[in-house]
Amino acid sequence: MEKVLYNLCSALKKKSIDIEIITFYINKDNNNILKQFKEFNVIYKPLYVPRINDKQRNLFSSFIKFFNSIYFLKRYIKLNNNNIIVALDPWAIDSCIIAKGFKKLPKIYGWLHFPIDVYSKHKLWKIHKFFIKRLNGILAICNGIKSQLVNEGIDENKILISYNPMGFLKDFYIKEALNPTFIYVGRLKNQPKRLDLLLDAFSKLKKYNWKVKIIGDGEDKEYLEELAKTKGINHRIEWCGFIDDPWSFIHEATALLLTSDYEGFPTVLIEANWYGIPVISTDCPTGPKEIVVEGLNGTLVKKGNSEDLAEKIKKVIRGEIKFATKEEIRKTTERYHSDYVVEKILDFIN
Repeated sequence: MEKVLYNLCSALKKKSIDIEIITFYINKDNNNILKQFKEFNVIYKPLYVPRINDKQRNLFSSFIKFFNSIYFLKRYIKLNNNNIIVALDPWAIDSCIIAKGFKKLPKIYGWLHFPIDVYSKHKLWKIHKFFIKRLNGILAICNGIKSQLVNEGIDENKILISYNPMGFLKDFYIKEALNPTFIYVGRLKNQPKRLDLLLDAFSKLKKYNWKVKIIGDGEDKEYLEELAKTKGINHRIEWCGFIDDPWSFIHEATALLLTSDYEGFPTVLIEANWYGIPVISTDCPTGPKEIVVEGLNGTLVKKGNSEDLAEKIKKVIRGEIKFATKEEIRKTTERYHSDYVVEKILDFIN
């Protein structure tokens, strides 16, 4: 989500539009992520709460943080002449709508990055939905999320399908690997990324020639490394760690893998396609099916099914599944170019 926000902000800056980014959470991870935003005006407003016992902590902390954020936003709106605020999650939407009160400006838009059924499982979803209905508009990052919003009673006329902007990628192609080489790029968090399925699938293909490069870091790295050892395949996996520019690091690839249980709109698939790499992705409820064109830029597998994943990987290794040329694969990314996406957003909010 942070990367997509950066791509959007960069495209807006290119059009000489002033941007401020407000964040209420400060921790080690966020500080590392937000280093990329150094060219923008980032307002840090940490919401600290007093130390209390564990049983009360979650509810009390949420209550205090929520009202502190409203107080800060009310002052911010009063002191600034912003025309538009874009809130990136239900909690932020609630705070912005309440802080705005009955003022005509700023207009408040929502930009949700996960499937609605992820949000709707939360016990406060009915409250969130009340405020979402009062937005000036909502940016839905794919058709699937738009359909989910409409099913929740959100006015269809308030929703714009706005795919995640691709960002400014380098103009080169990554070579097809001589020996089957599969790539994963992303956070090492087993839920919802389901890297255990990836490892299980490859453990069924030990007789074939392949290797896997896993680029990324996260809280489940040690667990996944141990799982790979248990399955007897760790010697064929290269754990590359976090890399700022993974596409310059990858010199050759057969396909990029995405094994998630759910995604909003996985930009990593689009970026891989830009560099001419086909993708093998689980058919999440939203996202991949709108990116992947079977037999052209990739193929889909059943969600949560390592057998189906192993079968598709095997067919790719054996040449039974073939994809288009790198130039044709790149052409499928044209509708995600930042300039095109930003023009759509600007037309919508204006």
